[in-house]
Amino acid sequence: MVVDSEADASPWIETSSDELRRLLTAAENNLSDFRQLAARRTARHLPVHAEPLTAAISRAVTLLPEK
Repeated sequence: MVVDSEADASPWIETSSDELRRLLTAAENNLSDFRQLAARRTARHLPVHAEPLTAAISRAVTLLPEK
């Protein structure tokens, strides 16, 4: 992977496709966990704003809303 293919001295990372898939899955899980934590805290402390805030977080991290 290359950060900026247009730049001559762009940093790069060498990884296997399996490792990249594992890293991306872990990142998605972490974002989902964050969304769930934020939803619980907002529901507890600002219940009127819980639904719109959770939806905004989902959009910001491009996760599908939980069903």
